Amino acid sequence: MVNKVFKDQLRGITEEYVDDMLVKSMMFEQHLLDLEEVFSMLNQYQIKLNFLKCVFSIKGGKLLGFLLSSKGIKSNPEKIQVILNMTPS
Repeated sequence: MVNKVFKDQLRGITEEYVDDMLVKSMMFEQHLLDLEEVFSMLNQYQIKLNFLKCVFSIKGGKLLGFLLSSKGIKSNPEKIQVILNMTPS
């Protein structure tokens, strides 16, 4: 659902993974603007967040199926393998 809502509007500032979303920005000032845009769209479409899963100001590590670093965002191979190993029900 989130992917459909944000598909055209957010110019690649988000990454979606299953039911999680990541807002990415290179500069702190731009990140504040990007978050404002995302929150505005969430509000517009009445999409609620799970605040237990909300994390802000991450500079690196594993988060929401992604590997974060100063060089960018990459998919976590462990998460990809789990999905590849799933069998249809």
